[in-house]
Amino acid sequence: MTEDKFKQLGNSHRIGILGEKIAQDFLIKYGYTILDRNFFVKIKNGPLFAEIDIIGLKDRVVTFFEVKTKINDRICPEEKVNYAKINKIQKTAQIWLDKSKTYQDYAWQVDVITVVLSFETRKARVTHFKNV
Repeated sequence: MTEDKFKQLGNSHRIGILGEKIAQDFLIKYGYTILDRNFFVKIKNGPLFAEIDIIGLKDRVVTFFEVKTKINDRICPEEKVNYAKINKIQKTAQIWLDKSKTYQDYAWQVDVITVVLSFETRKARVTHFKNV
């Protein structure tokens, strides 16, 4: 499937779903247990506040992952994760931890996973930025 054909089929939403699946497989390969996916907080009768793409556990550290996916190298996906986005993820992470009785006392951090897709080579380049 070509890049243009894929874009026509589902725009950025489908690209994001594919990137999250690739990121999840990457994390499992490197020893993470996936605790939750697509955890979001919504303000009552209001807009979505924030979403955490993947929540994982490794070595007694709960990690909240933001996944950014792009089809090409023209723009670095990590450039889309700014201070405001990290701040929202941290607040949402605290809500998830408050709801969790099991992991409340664990250390935690926010990481970013970037996925750059190449439809020509049918490969993905995954980069893990730890404790951003």
